[in-house]
Amino acid sequence: MNDTNSRWQVVAASVSGRDHRRIDRPCQDAFAIRRAGLVTVAVVSDGCGSGAHSELGARLGANVLATALAASLAAGASVHDPAPWDAACDAVLARLADLAPVLGAELGDAIREHLLFTLVAAAVTPDGAAILAIGDGVVIVDGVVQVLDAGPDNAPPYLAYELLGRAPERLRIAAPGARELVLATDGAVPIVGDLAALDDRTFANRDMLRRRLAIAGRVPGLLLDDTTVVAIRQAS
Repeated sequence: MNDTNSRWQVVAASVSGRDHRRIDRPCQDAFAIRRAGLVTVAVVSDGCGSGAHSELGARLGANVLATALAASLAAGASVHDPAPWDAACDAVLARLADLAPVLGAELGDAIREHLLFTLVAAAVTPDGAAILAIGDGVVIVDGVVQVLDAGPDNAPPYLAYELLGRAPERLRIAAPGARELVLATDGAVPIVGDLAALDDRTFANRDMLRRRLAIAGRVPGLLLDDTTVVAIRQAS
């Protein structure tokens, strides 16, 4: 996907990991992009690999978060204020709480099978940019890479745990003067060097990023897990 306006260019792509293709399992990643006036919001999400249908939660979470956050920022909230970010997360939790009872008799089982997913979100406004992460993934700000750790036993702190009485950490990253942001799920860790140096062709061709990920996925040892990338660049 490629999207442009007068201030920011956005490209996004998602590919299934080699391990998922080998066992004929669907891609459990998702991304969402929302524009509202001079606001651009992007979210990448990675469904828990042990959940049978966590791609459902990943898609829902990414889209609800992006929609709620873009609306709030477009209405005048500051991108640097935690309140609109927390409100967007609350919107996701409310939607998950409504959905969970129809997904299984036991709340815990429904959440574990469908609704565990990481979130890495960025918003850019005329006042600057900021990032929120719940769980692991990759954040690149103007070429500086930050790999977000999944924590002990590769068990990320999923947002939906709040429905079970556990409060995962919400990591906030300020990026007030950023000109280029890249968000990715943890499957992209082996190619972070390439993602930190995306060229003009990647932003000009709507399919270039997906093709680059697909090619990387054919290299032994790369992109074993599902991989989703969103890049946001200030137009020159």
